[in-house]
Amino acid sequence: MDLLEQAKFNYGLIVVNLGDIDEDGNTSVIHFAGYYYDPTDEDVEKLRAELAEDETFGLTNEIDNLTISKAPEDIVEIYRDQYLEWIIRQN
Repeated sequence: MDLLEQAKFNYGLIVVNLGDIDEDGNTSVIHFAGYYYDPTDEDVEKLRAELAEDETFGLTNEIDNLTISKAPEDIVEIYRDQYLEWIIRQN
């Protein structure tokens, strides 16, 4: 699958730390994973395991404080657009 095909995801999971909420009730997305299908509970558990075990994400010590949920459509669009911009800059 080429890079442009990879950017056609329509769903996603976001990872946030609910212990890190600012005074306005906002928190940052720590990690985003794009999907071509509506992610299942199994996908959530697979992502949690990957984040807990793979030190390259830098989240192994924080995994118990993280919440994984389905990304709202507007968040998926933001990440899809950013990925497409990255692809364009690479070429």
